[in-house]
Amino acid sequence: SAWVMTPVLGASNYEMDFAWLGVWANGNDMGKGMEAWSGGGDGLAAEFDNVMTCPDHSNSASVNIRPPGKEWPGKTGVTVFSDCTVAEGKTMQDAMAATRAWAKHMGDTGSKAGIWTFFPGAGSSDPEYDYKMVSGYPDYMAYGADWESYTNGQGWAKAGQIFGGVTDCGSQRVYQTTTVRDGGVSA
Repeated sequence: SAWVMTPVLGASNYEMDFAWLGVWANGNDMGKGMEAWSGGGDGLAAEFDNVMTCPDHSNSASVNIRPPGKEWPGKTGVTVFSDCTVAEGKTMQDAMAATRAWAKHMGDTGSKAGIWTFFPGAGSSDPEYDYKMVSGYPDYMAYGADWESYTNGQGWAKAGQIFGGVTDCGSQRVYQTTTVRDGGVSA
């Protein structure tokens, strides 16, 4: 599966025209996809290089914390990324337990978001975060409903109870997401 993501809300330190997010069901499928992209298959890399310069490539391992709703991925959607750092004295297991608790809270409030964690892999060049928390929405209305729940619905207080002293996730970056290829894999 693959998506093109165009920045909607973000900061200048993540300046880009778009991002390409491709996912595979497993490492073997990743190897096949990368072989095709590199020119060992159908020359996808050369075609891509004809239309866009893309100096940064990296991969991540993803863990689905909360499955997305049946309407995701559609032709378009909204994806939200935050860089997260585990607090000193806490473990990644503590952070994932907090993320699962947050996912349960989201479900209890009627959220349509799918939630994943992305762990840096090859090409990540010494990131200043431990993992990314990623939320996928079918549309802006679903994203807006969660924003309303977080702000006026006191979700920020619940987030403080769950994540406080365990992990710190920075400012969210919001992307308009367009499905390029739906291979039935959702990160």
